[in-house]
Amino acid sequence: MIHGCITVGYSKKLPNVSTFVYPTAYRDETIIDDYHGIKVADPYRWLERLDTLETQQYMNELNAVSEPFLAEAPNREQIRKKLNELNDYERFTSLGKKGDFYYYRHNKGLQNQDVIFRQKTLVDDGDIFLDPSDLSADGTASLGTMSWSMDGSILAYVVSEKGSDVSSIRFRDVHKHDLADIIENVKFTYPSWLKDNSGIFYSAYQSRGVSHSLSQKDENQTIYFHRLGTDSTTDKLIYGTNLPIIGGYVTNDGKYLMIHIGSDVSKNILYYYDLSGFNITREEAINPRPIFDQLDGRYVYIDHDNDSMLILTNREAPNYKIIRVFLMNGSVADVVPEDELSTIVAAYAVASNRLLIQYLKDVKHTLQVHDLQSGTHLHTLSLMKGSRFYDLQFQTYTIADVVSKKSQDEVFFTLETMITPAIPYRMEFSKNISNPKLERLRQGVAKGTSNEDEISVQQVFYSSKDGTKIPMYIISSRNKSENDDTPVLLEGYGVRPMHQFNNDANHFRLAITGVSNGGLLVAVCAQQRPDLYGAIVGDVGVYDMLRYHKFTIGAMCIDEFGNPDKAEDFKFIYNYSPLHNIRYPKRGQWPSTLMMTADHDDRAVPSHTLKYAATLYDTVKVHPQQTNPLLFRIEHDAGHGFGKPLNKQIAATVDVFSFLQRVLKLEWKN
Repeated sequence: MIHGCITVGYSKKLPNVSTFVYPTAYRDETIIDDYHGIKVADPYRWLERLDTLETQQYMNELNAVSEPFLAEAPNREQIRKKLNELNDYERFTSLGKKGDFYYYRHNKGLQNQDVIFRQKTLVDDGDIFLDPSDLSADGTASLGTMSWSMDGSILAYVVSEKGSDVSSIRFRDVHKHDLADIIENVKFTYPSWLKDNSGIFYSAYQSRGVSHSLSQKDENQTIYFHRLGTDSTTDKLIYGTNLPIIGGYVTNDGKYLMIHIGSDVSKNILYYYDLSGFNITREEAINPRPIFDQLDGRYVYIDHDNDSMLILTNREAPNYKIIRVFLMNGSVADVVPEDELSTIVAAYAVASNRLLIQYLKDVKHTLQVHDLQSGTHLHTLSLMKGSRFYDLQFQTYTIADVVSKKSQDEVFFTLETMITPAIPYRMEFSKNISNPKLERLRQGVAKGTSNEDEISVQQVFYSSKDGTKIPMYIISSRNKSENDDTPVLLEGYGVRPMHQFNNDANHFRLAITGVSNGGLLVAVCAQQRPDLYGAIVGDVGVYDMLRYHKFTIGAMCIDEFGNPDKAEDFKFIYNYSPLHNIRYPKRGQWPSTLMMTADHDDRAVPSHTLKYAATLYDTVKVHPQQTNPLLFRIEHDAGHGFGKPLNKQIAATVDVFSFLQRVLKLEWKN
């Protein structure tokens, strides 16, 4: 995350931008689909073939337009220097006790990737255990999920190259020796160990190892078992279904393999398998028992005893509740009921008989301690200003990176505010199991940020058309007066809330930005009310809503976006899909636009942005009054965002602010 503030001024004058010569993409008029009786042309479908020379050439042509414009921003180098300065501070994650060591991630400032450190005690100086910079010279190899064997002797860790979701699993022992075992071509996996350290369960698609395109649809994920010391190409398929996502993880005591299977992000099936029946020498397919075998809600395992399992679910409880499922007869009892105002984000079994629950209300987190067996509420951790635990300067913070085990009396997590870096904390239950001691371990200090005397972080709420209360945060300088000329950068995520603005406001000062689903949001805003915005910035967005579910893991979002293959969903999807609703404004111009994607993005594949670019350019070519720039930036050797090296993050942000400075006529002020 990039912290800090860049102060700019604003000029009321509209940007004077010379006429652009945009690339023209070939239109294949023969590609026409029939959706429930409606003919829909798709003339740029050839841009979905990302590996062809024609598509690569089009990417280069897009960059040939955007790069010179961005490079000529008056204060580009000052922006770059300031962003490097703001990011040059120490960062820490939570600790986790594995074997004889505490492990954590650390970045001393401008390192492209965080480094895994370890220390014997909480007060020791850490030493490097695993540095991802050793895995690639350009910093584009990143660490994903990781799992320690139960005795803390071997780490299984996932490595991604160039931001791709396609990864490999590697192994390193506690003595920093790399094992020969490497499992290639896995995706969306969490390696999980057998209790005896003999091997791991992991998820992979059956098509792994077969050459396919970046955008190939992900289907039929399965669970495999890898026995250490064997060739991973001989790993046996343990369990699979016809659904796109499946994951297996071993419970902390090593007794059960929990299996969750899903078709989208909001619902899953939950099975369990008693590992006492798993034969490591034969590695046969298993026959797990169902806990919940219908896709009617989300089910997350928390803990178990001899007779039952504790499950977090949103079935008949939109804000989630915690239930106990009795394994003998499948009966269910509520343990922690749903709260009407707060959502349960996660729950953890800790300190033998305690349940730590993380709640979210109005985008604010709280932690509660409950009895593990009865669910009785025992204590709410007071982290707000004025409490004995409080040592942040802002009342709005995020709790993240929670690390815990039922067998341990300590829990680790981080607190982070809008302008304060993540601060690692330790919660210790040994002396008071109901009211644990809380201590801060260390803290990096971000440059360019200060206290609430200088920076205002204000939470406000906006009532949408259907009455839904939308939370927003306004971050501003207390030392600067705000008026109609104050530039505003509004960031959003998701597609449902479409805000209205006062038509008397100075819209040329307003820029909107969004990433991934947020890219979809700003594209829809631009096409529905282009007169409201001075600039549009979208990154790795989803724009072809009639075909999004045909690429990689896109089908997992059907529950959120709808299914265009169903007549009842198609109509409203077709009405907002950015690619299919580009119409030139009756008055004025299309707002200044910068859309960004990456050539290794196999989450929101680049064809979304490429087809949007071709369609937008084809639309504006007959409108000579269009002088606002319409730019597309294609990044090389990067993916959807996860694991992107810091130097690439900074470079992308430099381009965004260079764009905003030029189109909004912003003046640099130190």
